[in-house]
Amino acid sequence: MGGAADYDHRATFYRMVPGQDAAGIEVRVPSPIGQSWAKVLYGSGAERRTAAGTEAGQAFTVRVRGTAKMRTVTIADQVSVKNRLTGLELTGAITGLAPVGSGDIEFTAMAALGAGA
Repeated sequence: MGGAADYDHRATFYRMVPGQDAAGIEVRVPSPIGQSWAKVLYGSGAERRTAAGTEAGQAFTVRVRGTAKMRTVTIADQVSVKNRLTGLELTGAITGLAPVGSGDIEFTAMAALGAGA
């Protein structure tokens, strides 16, 4: 599972909900579901191409503690991770999830090229 020091990213999970832009046009906007400290693993070049079917993205895996709130996150949602030491941030669509270890949840995600990097 890893120690607390491995959970060095702040993960924020979002659900896209109906909203309006500044001109009053209906759009989908992100609504926060919750935050958690997370362990983040970045995919290799081959894994990125396999996951995306192209080289135009960054695959990453986010592991969080399986709290009640985190168990409501689905593959229709998005995740943004920020490294607490470097400040680097990455946002992507959740493409998969799986329970792991003793109650943790792993979310796989794909960030579009240039998104949040």
